[in-house]
Amino acid sequence: MKKIVRLTESDLIRIVKKVINEEKKSIKESVTSPDKTYTLSAEGGWLVDNKGNKMCVKVEAGWMGGTFAQGVKNLFKNKDGSATMVPNGSKIGNINMNSNELNSVLNTLKMGKDYKTNKSGATITIGKGVVPFCKKDWGS
Repeated sequence: MKKIVRLTESDLIRIVKKVINEEKKSIKESVTSPDKTYTLSAEGGWLVDNKGNKMCVKVEAGWMGGTFAQGVKNLFKNKDGSATMVPNGSKIGNINMNSNELNSVLNTLKMGKDYKTNKSGATITIGKGVVPFCKKDWGS
């Protein structure tokens, strides 16, 4: 015997929002090197590679209040081959990398080195070498 369940519009909206939020949580996006041997993703504010190495982002920008560690909420590859790094919080905007810069970042990190660049007047360093700074800045 089938049952008829009545839902209000607000019940339906709440259920749909819950499903969408669960989908967002389950999708783990990452970027991969052209040779498919190196992958980088965002996990809990850290950048983590396919070897399990934790990395972070250090931002040096006097005009933004000095030097600080920036957590990463998401990292994904765009259709055109570029990538976007979405920060936790709103201190800085998204960090966009064209495909050449993305490949340079991945190759540098794959070699175990830190990647350094200048964006919008700030020096951004990505890698394992800045992890002690990030831990200290985050108090962990």
